Amino acid sequence: MIQQFRSDKKAMTLIELILAIVLLNVIILTGISMELGIRRIFSSTDFEAQLLSEAVPIMMMVAKDINRAVGDIFVPAVDNASYNDTVGAKVTYYIRKDANVNGLADGGDIFAEYRYSLLTDRLDYRPNSSHGGYTRLSDRVANFYISAPVKGVCNILLTLRKNAALAANYTNPQVTLNSSAQYRGYSYN
Repeated sequence: MIQQFRSDKKAMTLIELILAIVLLNVIILTGISMELGIRRIFSSTDFEAQLLSEAVPIMMMVAKDINRAVGDIFVPAVDNASYNDTVGAKVTYYIRKDANVNGLADGGDIFAEYRYSLLTDRLDYRPNSSHGGYTRLSDRVANFYISAPVKGVCNILLTLRKNAALAANYTNPQVTLNSSAQYRGYSYN
């Protein structure tokens, strides 16, 4: 009778208990890893949005200066719209702005200056290169470049990175903007 009583009673074996604990741990660890991955992606995407909100006004400012530029970009010695001057680890772009809005390169014009330092990853701006101080636009610049592959049109490239000195990855997101602008001197030729 005692034996029959024991056989009717159902109980969990030690192996079943261990399997249940292992399965529960797998489910919990999967949930935790998904949560960490989602947080990492959200953090990276959030910082990309911050970089974008920093880069767009810079690109708009450069495009506006180029749109007001006069002269011939292909002849740097003559009233140029834009040229660069590389000294050591700094690249400076001068953009001749048609300050008196007459469509001609003359003494009434001023040069806007964009100075990009490769060492400090800084982009500084001075609206008039003959006087006044610089305004820091960003210290996250991984690349800044202005070129003129076609007469009258300038290409602008700006890359911002969370830490510009390090390679881009999910913990160090980057944003690259590429645009073009037409300078005024070409319109009047």
